Amino acid sequence: MPTFHRITWDFGVPEITDLQMDVTVHNDPPGPPGTSAFQIATVFFQLYDFRIFTDLPQFHGRGIYSYHGPQTNVFDANQRRWCGQGLLFSRFESSNPSDVKVVSGCWAEFPSPQQIQAEGGQFLGVRNSLTWGKGAYRFSLSPEKEDSAGIWYDFKGRDLGTGNSVSCGLLRFPTINGRRPLIPNSGSTWIEITPHHLLLADCPFWHVTFDSVLANNGTIPAKTATANYADDQAPAQNSDISLAGMSGALDFRIGQGVVRATPKGTVLSLKL
Repeated sequence: MPTFHRITWDFGVPEITDLQMDVTVHNDPPGPPGTSAFQIATVFFQLYDFRIFTDLPQFHGRGIYSYHGPQTNVFDANQRRWCGQGLLFSRFESSNPSDVKVVSGCWAEFPSPQQIQAEGGQFLGVRNSLTWGKGAYRFSLSPEKEDSAGIWYDFKGRDLGTGNSVSCGLLRFPTINGRRPLIPNSGSTWIEITPHHLLLADCPFWHVTFDSVLANNGTIPAKTATANYADDQAPAQNSDISLAGMSGALDFRIGQGVVRATPKGTVLSLKL
């Protein structure tokens, strides 16, 4: 499994209304493909995945799954071309164009019949270009508006160095029987590197730090973060999730030279 890390965040409440993360990328993500044995196509840095309404029978225990984050090479299925660095935001259980709003520069993605079969159901998404790499960023997922059918969430990325801000576009999540589609607690951060056969022992070193992981308009900080790893590549274990000193920030490292300091399943208390 290529999701080498998984950080599960706990805000201490069942649901949150919005989410903000400050992310420092200490060095450029692995890739693009070079002359080494580690041939990378894309790195997807998923920030907070979640499932809404997992208790409702029409979703068969899956709920409405969603994920969002920056990617080193975003695909435009409409133009059938790779567009370079950018943002993506997706949700499942709908392919209805009325659940998508595009903004300047972004594009919508709807599945082909083959993709629906491969993914196990309907989905849709929005994409936009954003140059990212070494630097400091603020990512946010927040409700843009609410109508009788549901809540429209907007995923944005801002380069804290240049001030450049980009919206990925908006997706609507449905209100069902009066229940509002709020964001569940205990979402996870993970990375995916393709192609999937690559080994972390061959991966160039990559280091990212999370700070100011906040919900509900900045009023609720994440209280703990649980570290998990996909140890299908053991005994190499070239990955680690650890507290960044005494600041309450969280370091996220993979690749060559990384020695695991935090065991799998460790619950890390964050500074409040």
